[in-house]
Amino acid sequence: LTMPQWLNDHLDLLPRIIRTAVESKDFDSLITISLILATILPFLVFALETKYTKPAMNLSLLTVMIFFINSIQHALFSGMTRSYTPGVLTAVFIIFPFTIFVMSRYIQKELTTASELMKRILPVAIILYVPAIVFLWLLSAAVLSLITGTLCFKPN
Repeated sequence: LTMPQWLNDHLDLLPRIIRTAVESKDFDSLITISLILATILPFLVFALETKYTKPAMNLSLLTVMIFFINSIQHALFSGMTRSYTPGVLTAVFIIFPFTIFVMSRYIQKELTTASELMKRILPVAIILYVPAIVFLWLLSAAVLSLITGTLCFKPN
């Protein structure tokens, strides 16, 4: 079961703007580019962190926290629909434990505290979660437009 197939099967659960994107002829390509960018962009953020400056570490922690929220969102959505959703196994068995590990290492090395994570980083990550997804989607559409030479989201 792939994300495009699952979304097509559950169009009635989606907001209209997402339904329009799913019904677009470019949707499969957009999903592929989005997943590639969602993998590459965090590595770029983590590369910045090697400088060990406070802003770079905060950006890195913010990225980890957004992945943490995403893993919880996958699990909750699977629970709400009472069905398997694409990405839930990766989220629960890889991303969630990894983000907990990274956050605990930051705390162990005294680079942050649990209180700072919960009071400063988590609220910002929650606020930025949807804009981060929208940004990733728009960036993916721009990349696809550059590759194909046409605008995305044309109806079928």
